[in-house]
This record gives sequence, C-alpha cells and structure tokens, in this order.
Amino acid sequence: MMNYLTFANQISRYGPANMPLNYLVSGTDPSIRNVVLNDLFGRFAETGRQVIILDDTYDMMELNNLRTKGFSLQNGLSGEFCLYDPINLKSVKNMSRLRCLLQLMDYTEQKKQKLIAYINFISYLRKLSKDDHSAMSLEVLSEYSSAILVEEKLQELLFSGIIDQTRQMHLLGKYSEICSAAADFEDTLFLLAPFIMGNKSLYDNENARCVKYFKISEMDSDHVLKNIAVKMIAYTIEDAPDNIAVVVFDKGKGDRNYIMDFLSCVSASAAEIHMFSEDIFTLGNSDEIRSVSNCFSARIYTRHTAMDSCLAIEKEMGDIDVVKTSSAVTYDRRWKANKPLDILFGKNKTETYTTNAPCREPKFRKEMIAGMQQGCGIIEIAGNSSIFSV
Repeated sequence: MMNYLTFANQISRYGPANMPLNYLVSGTDPSIRNVVLNDLFGRFAETGRQVIILDDTYDMMELNNLRTKGFSLQNGLSGEFCLYDPINLKSVKNMSRLRCLLQLMDYTEQKKQKLIAYINFISYLRKLSKDDHSAMSLEVLSEYSSAILVEEKLQELLFSGIIDQTRQMHLLGKYSEICSAAADFEDTLFLLAPFIMGNKSLYDNENARCVKYFKISEMDSDHVLKNIAVKMIAYTIEDAPDNIAVVVFDKGKGDRNYIMDFLSCVSASAAEIHMFSEDIFTLGNSDEIRSVSNCFSARIYTRHTAMDSCLAIEKEMGDIDVVKTSSAVTYDRRWKANKPLDILFGKNKTETYTTNAPCREPKFRKEMIAGMQQGCGIIEIAGNSSIFSV
C-alpha cells in the first residue's frame, strides 16, 4: 500500500503545472493527522512560510511536535498584535468590511449608515484643520467622542478663519444628527479593542519560524466574539504578503458558521491553506460542504464515527464498474448416467460459468470507511483516489 505523498506526487506529475496542494484531512485518526501536519511544517520550514494557526479544538497535542521543526508558538489573541484597522474608510472595500463587522454585532442598516457618516464627519473636520497626516485611529476618535470636544474643535476652526459662524452652526447641526452613533460605537470598541490595539504586525519577516496561534476555542460558546475574531483574522490574511500559510483545526461538532466564513474569505487570497477536522461533514449542508471542499485540492479521509459522514465520503469518491461472475454445477443423479469412471474422475456433472454485464458500485463502501484501521486512509486529488497507509 502506497504512501499518500507518493500518490500526490504521481498525480501532480500528470496534472496541471504547479498545482498547489492544499490539504483537507477529515477523520478521527490521530496518526495520519500527525504525519500530514509534520510533513506540512517541514515544507513550511523549507519554503520560509509564515504560519498562522486557527484552532477551534479543545486539545491539539500535535502542536507540541512543532518545536522539533524549529517553530515556536506566539499567542495571536494576547492583544499585542493589530490584526486589522476597521476604522480606515479610504476605500469601498474597507467600508464594506466595517459594515460586515457591524452586521455581526446586530447593527441595523440605519445605525451602520450613521456610524459611517460619523467617521466621515471626523475625517472632514481633520482635513479642515489639516490634521489628517496620521491615520484614523481609536485615539483620534476619542478626541471627538463628545459634543464638548467637537464644539472646541469647531471653535478652533472658527478662530483660525478656516470656517465662518454659519458653517460652524451647520457642522454642529450635522454632528447632532449623527452623535448617537458615537456613543454606540464606544461600546463596540470594547469588542474590537483586543484585536486592533496592539502595536505589532502579524507578519514578522525577521522571525518566520514564529507561528501566530489563535485559539478561538477559548471563547467557548460566545459566537459573536468568535465571529468578530475570525473575521478580523481573515481580513488580515487577505491583506497579507504571498508567503503566508494558514492551518485550521476544527473540532468537528456544533455550529461553526464562522469557520465557513473564514474559509470563503481566505480561499480568495494568495495564502496557502490547510484544514484538519474531526468531521468536515458536520460543518453545514451538502452545498456548503461542497463549497468548503473546493478550497482544497487534496482531500484525505480517515475513519469517521458518524455513518452519515461515511456515506458522504462514499458518494464523493464515486462509483466504479464491477464485473461479477457466477457459476453453477448440475449433477445427473440417474444410475445410468453415473458410471464408475465418470464418478472417479468427477465427470458426472455439468459446470456452467457466466460473466455478467458490468454494474456500478461505490469505489469505497461506507462500511469499509467506518471500519478503517488506524494509519489507513483515503486520499483524493483531481478526481483520482486511492487507499494509503502511514
């Protein structure tokens, strides 16, 4: 039985040129998961990839072996990293991202528009005062967080001759229309602060062996915070350089829509992505699973405990033509037909062999998938599949 890398190399040799191998490993077999993970980090070490791990499991002991490859773990949720700046609205893309983050926090459409108008209002005042040389930040927003502070800014503009009294009254009236968004956004910032207050970049070219580790399972059942964290990480990866590799650990149970959103965002970027799941088929319905599977060119399946998941693998691997043969033996029991010599040499019978027409049967039956031994799995690349062992 061949190794999975041997099969992958054979398929890659005859497949599209430079076909990237993004691995999806689904199943309960820890030995195959460890082997694939160690092989991946060996490749990351050779190519100098910067690695980001998104861990939604309770205990992934495989990470302890990364030190043998020269990697170290750094907590990405420690607050020292600035993942993504949602306040920068210099492009439609950034505005759309902010709206998506607000949607996760149940902002209505009216509240979204008010908040964007509030941020644009502050940007306009900064341009009038020629104080827009620095990027919009939480510190800048704090300078306009109350009516008194805004009035002081407008008074300074009036004294310096930049605006007249009529313009001042107009801007005060405009601020009174959108000031409620400022108060609501201050509460929102408490959720965003752990991800945007850090002074370090997530990408450190000087120490590529330092893995940024995001253990989102520590947020337990707080799906709002998980959605925000995962979305911020995904935006950061989208804007990342090309030498980024992303590894996702999935616990394989419960509502995990944030994992699907993360994969859909990251798959459109230049990052190399791999996923290890206890059961990928519990992530959503069949259409959603199909869209997730399309993010990975190489899929490895080991033993699954749920029979529905085994059936899904059986269908995904497809059918093959099976030719079956049948045989029949006819004995003539009449005394006249049973001569001593015929009985002695076994000639007192008629044997018939029949080859049936080919029929379609699953290449790998669900019962076989449910009963696979440890170290045994199925690999599928570009429509070609095979059993392998480690």
